[in-house]
Amino acid sequence: YGMAVEYYDATINLKPEVAEFYLNCGVAIGHLLKPDLSLTYLKKSLILKPFLALAFYNVGNISSDREQNEAAVTYYKRVLIIKPTHWSAFYNMANSHRDLGDTNSAMGNYVNAIRYKPDHFNAYNNLGVVFYKLGRSCESVSCFNKAIALTPDHTEAYNNLGNALKRAGDYKKSITKYKQTIMCRADYAQALNNLGDVLRILGQSVTAITFLKKAAIIKPDYAEAYNNFANTLVDVGKHEMANIFYDHAIAIKPSYAGAYSNKNCVLNYYSWDTDNKTREAIRFGCIFSQHRKKYFSSYKCKSNGKLRIGFVSGDFRSHPVGYFLEAVLSSIDQSQFDLFAYTTDPQEDELSKRIKPLFCEWRPIFWQGDDVVADLIHTDGINILVDLSGHTAGNRLPVFAYKPAPVQVAWLGYFSTTGLNEMDYLLGDPYVTPPENDQQFSEKVLRLPQTRWCFTAPDLDAAVSKLPAQKNGYITFGCFNNLAKITDEVIEVWIEVLNELGNSQLFLKAKQFNSDERKVSTWERFLSKGIKSERITLEGWSTRAQYLASYNNVDIVLDPFPFTGGTTSVEGLWMGVPFVTLAGNSLVSRQGVSLLSNVNLPNWIASSKDDYVKKAIYFTSDLDYLSNLRSELRENVLKSPLFEAERFANNLENAYHTMWDNYQNKQT
Repeated sequence: YGMAVEYYDATINLKPEVAEFYLNCGVAIGHLLKPDLSLTYLKKSLILKPFLALAFYNVGNISSDREQNEAAVTYYKRVLIIKPTHWSAFYNMANSHRDLGDTNSAMGNYVNAIRYKPDHFNAYNNLGVVFYKLGRSCESVSCFNKAIALTPDHTEAYNNLGNALKRAGDYKKSITKYKQTIMCRADYAQALNNLGDVLRILGQSVTAITFLKKAAIIKPDYAEAYNNFANTLVDVGKHEMANIFYDHAIAIKPSYAGAYSNKNCVLNYYSWDTDNKTREAIRFGCIFSQHRKKYFSSYKCKSNGKLRIGFVSGDFRSHPVGYFLEAVLSSIDQSQFDLFAYTTDPQEDELSKRIKPLFCEWRPIFWQGDDVVADLIHTDGINILVDLSGHTAGNRLPVFAYKPAPVQVAWLGYFSTTGLNEMDYLLGDPYVTPPENDQQFSEKVLRLPQTRWCFTAPDLDAAVSKLPAQKNGYITFGCFNNLAKITDEVIEVWIEVLNELGNSQLFLKAKQFNSDERKVSTWERFLSKGIKSERITLEGWSTRAQYLASYNNVDIVLDPFPFTGGTTSVEGLWMGVPFVTLAGNSLVSRQGVSLLSNVNLPNWIASSKDDYVKKAIYFTSDLDYLSNLRSELRENVLKSPLFEAERFANNLENAYHTMWDNYQNKQT
């Protein structure tokens, strides 16, 4: 290129009026990585010949390389005015729109690039990524397959295809694609990481750890691999070690919201130290206040006599949050409130279809950046913005750091403080958030009467059976919670119960038990304490109807701690099965206290581990009492505050009015 530049300079000296000479010289200089000098020649060519498409194209490329994407788009558009079929300009402009976060414009330009160059495998791959971000799984899979058909060794497309299949829930096929990626390129850290994460989801933790370690060795600064490695450690019960690797991921990538949230969430599984949990959450809040791109301090909330309530969640579907939300939304007074849904996940199902009409607007935000989402919420004129996720999967807590709404509140889907200074309120109740625990929250606690939850009765024909012990001749204890909640501390207490009642059985049901590996490791945990596997029944994932029917095998539920049950406990009560809970000193460890208090079963609440064991044994001594309780429990809980949606909705509406009145009073 150096010799070419010398030649072009010589020709320019001979004929300085020829625009193409400046263009060619500018392009050659660009290859020598001298963008400023290249621009000088390219712009001179445009002065001489204002309709030189190739000059505009190269200026656009330099702008793109400098991440000046808005300028790049402008130059590519000029190319296309002159030469409407310039496929490379369409492709590069699509990339610039993608980097600007304008997903729809990117999609249209990738389509045009393919129209004029049907064998453009990178355009197919990138279009597939756009469809993936938009939640359009079938179209993304089709694009990745086309990219692979055009270039069979296209490792990035194989990896992306694996991601699309994973999102669609086709884990086996996704594993195949990740393995094909690794066959093409053994050191592809992203594919190793993705493969490890899918294996983790399937419960193959030992194998998952192997691939995640390889990813981290190949790419030592790969924060996502350390995060997924930590997730795998949580799955195998190594919570404290997991937090070491979450910290490592955060050290590599200080703005890694997912790792921060995972660490905060996991602390609830095993730690009784409420002060430490609060400190960690506030650390998260401070970091993301520092990383936000803007902060809203003035608002133009739309006024039509109603309050606009925005809900941010990835769980507007058949999910615990959806089960608690459906009846409440149906009971909200639509004459007083306009409801907006900001959904962070593309998955939708029958429950999604039922609740969609209850919202004025249903806004997918899963592909948009935090600043874009914050702008959208602010423009919508939301009065009160409600976070339904906390630090659980799919959350968008960094959006709340922008303060896009004048009043922001945490509710329902999480069980501790968010740590965000910009989160004004947390909705609690007298049982989970007694006033003496207010210092555990960065938010102001606003207590709803009776309960912070209201469950939607399952629309399923799930009959309550007779007490299993009366036909079996022995008591069956059960727990249907996530296996990550079953810590060694919990198992030690359960062992005491099983030893005290020598012929009793334990029935555990969790999605992790779809894996034989997890079944074996769980049996081994009990066997190491002297409890034979014959006394432990392990059951994996099933449909909701089958899941509820499994409660007909259980006499008494044993609640885990300190992370007590929520949805599983309510569903167990609805199926006639009471539970023993250990009252702790935090929201997450007092969920069982609230549930049992609201269904008038306070005598099932234990004050210590010893009391927990005593109560579990005591209630097995009177089968007639258990049998009668079982037969009456569904009817009783349906009449309790846990299921009275209209009363709960009224309490929630009053809370919203209180929050808004408080805000307005501060403004005056």
